[in-house]
This record gives sequence, C-alpha cells and structure tokens, in this order.
Amino acid sequence: MISPPSREYVQATSAALLVTGLYLMHVATSGWYGAAVVGLSCWVMLMSESILLSKVHGEMSSALESLRKKQELEVQDLLYYLRQSKLGDSPWSSVDAAKNHIEKLGLPAIITDPGGMCLAVNQALTDTLGYGEDFVGQLCHTCPIPDLYGKYVQGIQRNLMSGDSFMHSRMVMLDISGNEHVGTIALIFLTDKRTAVGIWLPDDLGILTKV
Repeated sequence: MISPPSREYVQATSAALLVTGLYLMHVATSGWYGAAVVGLSCWVMLMSESILLSKVHGEMSSALESLRKKQELEVQDLLYYLRQSKLGDSPWSSVDAAKNHIEKLGLPAIITDPGGMCLAVNQALTDTLGYGEDFVGQLCHTCPIPDLYGKYVQGIQRNLMSGDSFMHSRMVMLDISGNEHVGTIALIFLTDKRTAVGIWLPDDLGILTKV
C-alpha cells in the first residue's frame, strides 16, 4: 500500500502552484490560466488537510476505543475485587460467600439447603470422605450413619428453635465406600436460618488421637 505524501511536501507543492498561478495571472494574456493554477493550489491544500483530519479522527477514535476497553476491564477488576472483599468479610451471609470461604478453609466442609440437598463441597471433604462435585444436588442423609441421623436432625431443629445459628455434634460419617469415620461436625447456619455449612472434624485427623 502506497503511503500518502507528507504534509510538508503537499504544502510545498501547494505554495509552488500558488506562486505559479499568481505569476501567470500577471504575465499571461489570459488570466484564467493563473486563476486555474491558484484554484488547483487551494484544492491540493484542502484535500491534504481533509485527509489529515480524517487520519487524526481515525487515530483519536481508535485511541478512545482502546481507552474505553481498558477502563471497562479496570472497572470489572474493581467490581470483582470489591465483591470478593465483601464475600470475605461476611463468609456466612450468603451461599456464594460460604462457597468462597470453604474453598479457603482447609477443613472438610459441605453446604446444604433446607431439605438436606448438597449445594457445594470443598476439596478437603473430597479428600477425607470421597464426596466430590458429582455429589452436588444429592441428598446428604446418606453421609451420617442411619442410626444417628434422626436424632441429629431433631437436635438441629431444637437448636434452631432456640435461636442458635452455631452448633456441633459428635457424629459417625460414612465415606463414599461405606467406611465409618468418627468425629465432630460443626454446623453454621447462614443468615437465612435455612442453609447450613457443615464442617467435618474427623478424630483420626486430630493432633491428639489418644489421650
């Protein structure tokens, strides 16, 4: 692609045409030759400035578009940072905040809805009991041993009716292979008093296993 001549070259050409036109207007028998050359000089200059203006406009538009995209990314990053900060400040305020928190917790944890359906598990629970992302959407009543589950649920209801949002209980949990694991489960109910986070503390992973 051939690049257009520089602005200085066009200005010099226009000036030369202007001088030539003025000269012809004075020495030629017919002044229209000179007028035509002067007009050509003006036309060359106007076309040059028009091309330059279009080029500047295009570059400015491109620069403004790049700046707009950069600002959009910066705003998105800021909103993400503020959202993550809010989730971190109030880990038990919502399901999203709880999910974000248990991923960083390092302890086996699960989130359940009011009906006992699994909403989320973290990697520590998968490592301990084997329940992974495929367990999300399933009922959690298969995790505790059946003999204790009924009393466990009744105890939760009593504590909730008393206004407690934090509670714990000794529990025997079954891993994905059906093996029993004795430990303690801590329950934290979110602000809706319906969704709960269960943090599993198995005895065999404790600092002191025998006292």
